[in-house]
Amino acid sequence: MKIPKNCKLEKVVSKDETREPLQSILIESKDGQNNAVATDGRRMAIVPIEIADEDQLDGQKLMTPKALIEARKQAKKAKESTIGLNGAAMMPNGEVYPLRTDLKYPFWQNVVPQNTGGGDYQTISFNAKFLYELAQAIGCPNDCVKLQIETNPATGKLDASRPLIIEEKITGGKGILMPTRD
Repeated sequence: MKIPKNCKLEKVVSKDETREPLQSILIESKDGQNNAVATDGRRMAIVPIEIADEDQLDGQKLMTPKALIEARKQAKKAKESTIGLNGAAMMPNGEVYPLRTDLKYPFWQNVVPQNTGGGDYQTISFNAKFLYELAQAIGCPNDCVKLQIETNPATGKLDASRPLIIEEKITGGKGILMPTRD
């Protein structure tokens, strides 16, 4: 399998030992879609992957985050990390990480919004690192912010050209984040 090297799914894998399946990265080939999925129950990352002809991927396989980290290290200057999927996660240097099939990963597709024509999406672009640093600057506990996005009074829709505002009740801090262009 090949996965973009800049994708760090291990960042959203659960650390909760009581949620053992979520401590792994799901590798799945279903309905013509090949994905790597990681979630901790509060956030989820889904990355399309390329399955090689020699890979054996039937159903769900759970891979340890260490395998993805090691594959990224071994990829060096390549844009993609390569992991062989033949009963185990096999690194280019021959190192092997077991794949789990004894655990059942939750049906993650249920939480992915589907645009079924019932509503329009609006896009607002912002620098996530800037938002994180702004939350730290105003003293947000646990980096949890309340995000305010101005709507256009005439249309009631979000105004993507307006700044995002965050506030922290305890410190009284307020942060303003200017939108970015795509």
